[in-house]
Amino acid sequence: IRIVVRAVLGARGKLSIRPPLALHGPSGNAPTERTEMINNGLASLFGD
Repeated sequence: IRIVVRAVLGARGKLSIRPPLALHGPSGNAPTERTEMINNGLASLFGD
């Protein structure tokens, strides 16, 4: 299990826990489409 934490110095927003990111699809061998996009720099891990 890995937990990724991101913070902004001086921010006063509430803490939120995001849904998990499945790295592999149901077959267990190939990465999911979203994981591939994040790995290739086409999507953000945090959605921004």
